[in-house]
Amino acid sequence: SKQIAEPPPRHRRRREEGRARRRRGAAGAAAAAMGVMEKLKIFVVKEPVVAASCLIAGFGLFLPAVVRPILDSWETAEKVPPPPLNEVVAGVTGKNK
Repeated sequence: SKQIAEPPPRHRRRREEGRARRRRGAAGAAAAAMGVMEKLKIFVVKEPVVAASCLIAGFGLFLPAVVRPILDSWETAEKVPPPPLNEVVAGVTGKNK
């Protein structure tokens, strides 16, 4: 009968993974980014409608979050008071005071 080897204790396995990650360094990060880009390209080819929907949703989240505060900062410091209501009614009805 075969005996199954026990995995190393969790703390030792994490330490070894951390060492391996540090050894890979920047090259490993670049390779990981390249893998993500490849997966993204494959996703866009396989699911173009879903990818387009995600892009539109990204714009939908970006525009109100970024553009609105910029537009609000352009507002004039002085607010123009609204005209009195009786003048508005007179203008709409065509009757002079």
